[in-house]
This record gives sequence, structure tokens and C-alpha cells, in this order.
Amino acid sequence: ITLICVCVFTSLCMSRTTLICEDTRSRGKPATFVKKLSDSSVEQGKSILLESTYKGTPPISVTWKKNGFHITQSPRCSITTTEKSGMLEIPNSTKEDEGEYTCEVANDAGADMCQGQISILGVLQLKETNGLLGSSVVLECKVYGSPPISVSWFHDGYEVTSGDKYQTTLTDNACSLKVNSLKESDMGTYSCTATNVAGSDECSAYLTVRERKLPPSFTRTLRDIHETVGLPVTFDCGITGSEPIEVSWSKDGVHIQDGYNVQTSFLNNVATLQFLQTDKSLAGQYTCTASNAIGTASSSASLVLTGWLVIK
Repeated sequence: ITLICVCVFTSLCMSRTTLICEDTRSRGKPATFVKKLSDSSVEQGKSILLESTYKGTPPISVTWKKNGFHITQSPRCSITTTEKSGMLEIPNSTKEDEGEYTCEVANDAGADMCQGQISILGVLQLKETNGLLGSSVVLECKVYGSPPISVSWFHDGYEVTSGDKYQTTLTDNACSLKVNSLKESDMGTYSCTATNVAGSDECSAYLTVRERKLPPSFTRTLRDIHETVGLPVTFDCGITGSEPIEVSWSKDGVHIQDGYNVQTSFLNNVATLQFLQTDKSLAGQYTCTASNAIGTASSSASLVLTGWLVIK
């Protein structure tokens, strides 16, 4: 039995005192934890469940805090309290739910508290990516959670490993996959999977490999032609570049259209301009212009007509 006694002097001139004693048994047993909170990691999207048990003389009040701020019942947070236990549940965890959680219990006889650190394991979404044939592309994402964290990369469900073709890195929770010398076969879905003691999480994105776009260029330019009036004449040149390529012809800056005496074509990367019969009015400078979405190129040459064709 513990007694708290206080001596009260009723008068400075009297030696008699009054002894007031209180039996602390009337306060009951203080609130103390039997099972305390512990640190844990949770996979993003899974439920966070914090539970503690305690003992002491009722009534016992239970208070929850996160990073020092009070937590109350809400649509995102469920709090359940009984005479001997307290439970806090967050059904659909996010990165923002990470932090230090505190549970405090108290009654008239005393108080107790315990803490647990919650870490969320997750992977931030990859972005859809485009790459050019022959080039390199880098896929990047962020991972978070309690270390150690291991990261694996997959292409259409098959795991890829570091080497000449693929290079993987994980630095300060930033992970990346570099794909070198892109081919059409490299197109597909790439996934990043992060794993720790809490579980695993993954994100995916589609990689599209496109042909490298090139402006038109001439593999063979036009050449000057010297011919006799009346004979047929053909200009031709070689053109390369990303399709579609449009080809046009002009003479002395004036556009040429197909007609009864003139024919143009662009087949197998060869552009041609043909006159079935010539006269002196056709002499001049001819230009072939090739265009696509990337750029334009041109080549020019002269047609020189001399004499007259004599038919006997």
C-alpha cells in the first residue's frame, strides 16, 4: 500500500498538526503497452495495419499520431479501439503514408507510448518511349522503400541482364535501363520490378523503335547534256532519304508538268525527266528537287542543243 501524506500546520502557534493521507490504490493500475508498434515496410497499394495491445485500469484513452500530428478517423484511415487494444488501418497505401507513427495510451494512473516507422515500397511509372533504329534509348523510373532494394528489368516478360546490349543502374533510388543499338526486335513492353522484405512492385512502358528520319540527298547528281536538236533527251539522278519523297522538275525556275512530249518518273530511288523530241526552246538549265518531312535537296544541269537533225 502506498500512502501519500501531507502535513498541514493549522496554526503557527500550535504544535498540533493534521496528517492527510491518500491511498494510490484508488487510481488503479497505469496504462502500459503489452505489445508495441514495430517498424515495417508495406508494398504500395497494400494495407497498412498498425496494432498494439495494452493493460491498465479503464478507462484508457488511445491517441494516434503521424510525424507528431494527430490522426483521426477518416475515409482513408480506420481507427478501432477496445479496452485492451488499438488498431489503425490505411487500406490503400501511398508514398504519402510513409512516416513515423505513434500510439499513446493514458489513464488516471499513468501513460505510455510506442512508435513504429512505416516505409512504402513502390516504383514510379515509366514513360512511353520512342527510339530510332541504330541509336540508344534510356528507360528511367524511381523506386522507394526500406533498403535493401533489388531491381530487375524485363522485356516482354523475359529478364534482361547488363552487358553490351543492356546497361542497368540503381543510384539513390533512381534506376535506369539503357538499350543500345536499337533494332525492330527491341520494340515491346519493358517492366521494372523492385523488391524488398515488404514485397515487390512494378511498372511498365512500351518502347517504340522507329526508322531514323533522313532528309533527301543525291547519290548521283544531274549531268549536263549536249545533244542535237530533234533527238530525245533524258535527265536522271539517284535520290535517297526517308520516305515519302516528293520529286519535282523545273526549267530555268519554271515548273515542268508531264505532257505529250515530256515524261517524269521516280522509281527505285531514280528520278528521270525525258523529252521524246527536242527543239531549241528546250535548251536551258534543268533542276530536280527532292523533298520530305525532314528537308529538301536539289541538283541542276544544262541542256545544250546544237545543229539540226537532217533526215534523208
